[in-house]
Parts: sequence; C-alpha cells; structure tokens
Amino acid sequence: MKESTFVYDAMGPEGGTVATEEVTLVVPPGALAGPTTIGILPETNALPIQPPPQDPCTYAVLGPQYCCGPVGLELLEDGRLAVTYDEALVPDDVSEDDLALLL
Repeated sequence: MKESTFVYDAMGPEGGTVATEEVTLVVPPGALAGPTTIGILPETNALPIQPPPQDPCTYAVLGPQYCCGPVGLELLEDGRLAVTYDEALVPDDVSEDDLALLL
C-alpha cells in the first residue's frame, strides 16, 4: 500500500494549484478573498458514509480518504478537485459511471 502524502501551501486571490500524488485542487483567480493556507491531508480515521434519507444507492469507500481545507472555507469562484483512484479496487460489477465523489 502506497503511503499518502500531505501538503500545505499559501495562496491568495490570484489562485493556484495544490497537489499530492493522489489529489489536485485548482483554485481559480478571485476564489479567495485574501491569503489562505490550503492543505490536503490523508484522513487517518475513515469517515462514515451517511447517505441522504430515502437514498436507494449502496455506497462503499474505495481507497483512502482526504481532507482538503481549511474545513468550511467557501470559494468565491468554483474550483476543481481531481482525485485519482486504483482501478483494481473497483468491483467487477461496478462501472466508472457508478462512482461518486462524496463530500
């Protein structure tokens, strides 16, 4: 199992990119009101999945979980979050279209 890395990087209103080998967060210009420290950390304790009430779907965690923050920070412009995953962890009866990024 590959050990996950973490990063912290200062960013301002000009935006930028923060990335580990598994996660990339792109913050566009104007998304931050001022200087902010952005971090990507692997979650050491798996968070529970809490589907919405009446949700008929079945969820399972496939691989590591990450925290991008600061937690609660709302971007003023939409950013882009990309997470890579090991295709070998996806069950044979599940297609890529069935995968969801849970926030």
